Amino acid sequence: MLNTSGTGDPNSWSTTLNRRYDLLRTFIILLAAVCFAFSIINYFRGLYYLAVAELFIFFISLWMLFYIRKRERLRLISFIFICVSCSLGLFGSAISATHPTFAVWNSLSPFFAFYLLGKKKGAVITVIYIPISTVLYMVSHSTGVNAIPLVAVMNIVLFMLCISWIAYHFETTRSETERALLDDIDERIKTEHELEKNVEELKQASSEVKTLSGLLPICSSCKKIRDDRGYWTQIESYVKRHSNAEFSHGICPDCAKKYYPDLMDDNE
Repeated sequence: MLNTSGTGDPNSWSTTLNRRYDLLRTFIILLAAVCFAFSIINYFRGLYYLAVAELFIFFISLWMLFYIRKRERLRLISFIFICVSCSLGLFGSAISATHPTFAVWNSLSPFFAFYLLGKKKGAVITVIYIPISTVLYMVSHSTGVNAIPLVAVMNIVLFMLCISWIAYHFETTRSETERALLDDIDERIKTEHELEKNVEELKQASSEVKTLSGLLPICSSCKKIRDDRGYWTQIESYVKRHSNAEFSHGICPDCAKKYYPDLMDDNE
């Protein structure tokens, strides 16, 4: 089975882990760029506390880019990235001065959570984050200049629920597909190993057959056979060593007459 633990030798990683690593780096760069840009914008808007928070997350993003250079830290940095993103989302949702379109950024959190942390952890974070951020956003934007009507809030809630369901369904389908592919790869590797073993057995059997069917030097007197090492051995030992044949000794009629004539005369 391919390594899917998120740690160990990067060369043994699955395709999904490599994609998660590349995508996480892209997410961090995007977070750093957005936070830096909006920290400047909010500073000139007079939202100093929000500007400071975004500048702080900008430096955290730079640290994450430096720390993730070692790929075995993927799981830890993924969790830190989700925590930082959700914290920024909750902080922005609780401030009435943020623009009403800020809720759109909150919809990205389910995608981040499911894709970087997996189905179970992503579902836990989504179930906790979406209701809290929605409530904070509704309360903070219920009055004032940036107040939004109830219909708009309902549309935002439905939109975030749809996004969460799509992210969950995508991660479920992706994980099941990868599991099926890994099982298929394992089965193919197992089949290849069995084929290689069978080929080696056939080669060995073929080699033994060729040895017995080749030209065998045999003594014309004692009938010993000379093997590949130059030693003369009894024909019984040689054949037994190179085949599955077994011997049971007896004496033929011609040899019996030659070596035991008295016994033969008595029998007659």
